[in-house]
Amino acid sequence: MYIYFYSKSRGYIEKYLSNFTHLDRPIKWKTQRFPTVEHAFQASKYLYTEPERRPDLFKRFAVGQDYGKLPAAKVKSLGGRAAMKRLGVTLDMTRWNQVNRDIMKSLIRLRVKTDKLFREILKKANKDGMRFFHFERSGKRSYWGGFFPAEAKRVHEPKPAAKHFVGRNELGKILTEVSREI
Repeated sequence: MYIYFYSKSRGYIEKYLSNFTHLDRPIKWKTQRFPTVEHAFQASKYLYTEPERRPDLFKRFAVGQDYGKLPAAKVKSLGGRAAMKRLGVTLDMTRWNQVNRDIMKSLIRLRVKTDKLFREILKKANKDGMRFFHFERSGKRSYWGGFFPAEAKRVHEPKPAAKHFVGRNELGKILTEVSREI
């Protein structure tokens, strides 16, 4: 059994699990408070930029700062290649790829500590033996999530079997792992 989630899910719980969910109690990460996990994650990229680290840009994603006031969907693009190019930096992909999963897992653990509903959802999912699958539109190359192909959906109504999921689903794996720690 599993929970299939993303920011535009129709179900309340499935949507609530998204990193785009605005938190009533911001998470504190590296001395700053962030309104969503997505804000903290995108901000963290600026600590791995070339030609130098940019903690000044990291701080702009915090609560009360200019990027911190933006919706998470917009913030996601501010951690992208085009935005970094406009700011005169590039992401050191070698270093970022070494740390990004650990950063995400740390941020999810922080959300568990500050977000009671999130913690209860994960706790119940673990009790019920559920796994998490994060929907992502990147197709077969999806790192943080993936998708169920149309043919799997048709054959396996109402929910396709987890073995048909395409993509790495690292965010789903992190939620499953963290749910077992609670």
